Amino acid sequence: MKMYVAGEWIDEPQKIEVRNPYDNSLIDTVSHADGGDVERALQSAERGARAMAKPSRWKWQLASTLRAVEVFDGNAKTLGLTPAVPAPARNQVIE
Repeated sequence: MKMYVAGEWIDEPQKIEVRNPYDNSLIDTVSHADGGDVERALQSAERGARAMAKPSRWKWQLASTLRAVEVFDGNAKTLGLTPAVPAPARNQVIE
């Protein structure tokens, strides 16, 4: 079985046997990762983490919408109207 490292399927010549613990039968073989494979995987994970940390458009849209709701609710309270979003629901935003 190949391993997936940094967006590529890699088949190393050295293999590791995967055995069934119940009867010790051979299930499959997998490629044995070397130091270079591990380094590529770590670098790829770091690039992915940096990309995911950047603000995305949907986060900006969500923040804008929540701000609009806050303004509306503030005006609604001033006018004696019911707030748009119940108070408990306002704290359920995932950041």
